[in-house]
Amino acid sequence: RGADVRDASGKVVGDVRSAVVSPRLGGIAIAMIRRELADGVEVELVWGDATQRAVIVPLPFPEG
Repeated sequence: RGADVRDASGKVVGDVRSAVVSPRLGGIAIAMIRRELADGVEVELVWGDATQRAVIVPLPFPEG
């Protein structure tokens, strides 16, 4: 929680509001992001010195 969401250029385009490890899907997060980012776009989650790649998907989460 609290991670920045950055696009391919490194621009902050949102922030993570909640994250959890799902037994079925693995790590998942809900974030508020700029609406111009489309489903399927790869972003990077950044918190402190750590980073993680992620993909924007619509709710509900697709079957894993």
